[in-house]
Amino acid sequence: MKKILIAATAVGATIAGLILYSRKRNNPPKQIEDAAKDAYRTMNEGIGNVERNAMHSMG
Repeated sequence: MKKILIAATAVGATIAGLILYSRKRNNPPKQIEDAAKDAYRTMNEGIGNVERNAMHSMG
C-alpha cells in the first residue's frame, strides 16, 4: 500500500512539473504584450516632444 502511494505521488508530481514547464514555455504572448506596451509609451513620448517643440516655435 505504501509503495502505491509513493508511486502515485511521484507520478503526480512529475505530471504537475510537466504542466508548469509547458505553460512557461508556451507563454510568449506576455513578452509580446510587454514589448507592445513599451513601444506605445516610447511612441507617445516621442509624439509629445514633437508637438511641444512645434507649438513653441510657432508661438
